Amino acid sequence: MDSAMTCHSNKAHVPDVEGEWKDLTVNVNPMCESLTTQVRSIGSVTTAVAKGDLNKMIEMEAEGEMAVLKDTVNSMVWQLTVFTNDVTRVAREFGTQGILGGQARVDGVEGVWKDITTNVNVDTSAAR
Repeated sequence: MDSAMTCHSNKAHVPDVEGEWKDLTVNVNPMCESLTTQVRSIGSVTTAVAKGDLNKMIEMEAEGEMAVLKDTVNSMVWQLTVFTNDVTRVAREFGTQGILGGQARVDGVEGVWKDITTNVNVDTSAAR
């Protein structure tokens, strides 16, 4: 067979094939479309987060590893939202309203986010 597979708009097209080869080509296209849609959805949300927009979540249907990735990204966005809201609240209370000793309460944060929360709390406590 001298047929070359070509892709147009995320669809496979293999000219002049019959039987199982044709079935494979026809069946791979919906999988490619689904994967492309999922990757675009994840890309849209992660791009928004990179630009400081924490108002988007991934809402696509997903299974397997893609569902794990979806849940992980959505959890990250949620934690960032809670973290930024609470740290902003403490900074506002301390900086503009003169409220001393305000504490950020961000459950479930780890790593650098926990360090920042701890440092904000230490700084506001030390100001008393």
